Amino acid sequence: NAGLGGTVLFVTIPVFEESSKSNGSYIVRRRSAEGEILPYEFNPKAGVTNQFRILIADDVSMLRKGLVRSVLELFQKKNVPVLVHTACTAEDALRVINTQSYDIII
Repeated sequence: NAGLGGTVLFVTIPVFEESSKSNGSYIVRRRSAEGEILPYEFNPKAGVTNQFRILIADDVSMLRKGLVRSVLELFQKKNVPVLVHTACTAEDALRVINTQSYDIII
């Protein structure tokens, strides 16, 4: 409805079959198209700029800060350079999206 305000959040999460704990960390498994159960591993590759460019947009400061911290920790574990920008309104997010390119927008 055009008259309603609010936030829409789309989150993509890898679907997995099972997880088990090994060496203090969880191993997540996924099912391949052929039906095989395979390990899922987060393995980002830096783009043309040799770093991931991520925009995190939300009007809730605490959520924004938590997402930034989580993203930085995740990429640092893989030794992948990352540049995280934040926006506190939809208007700010649209403004920076029109002037810069991002690999991931949250």
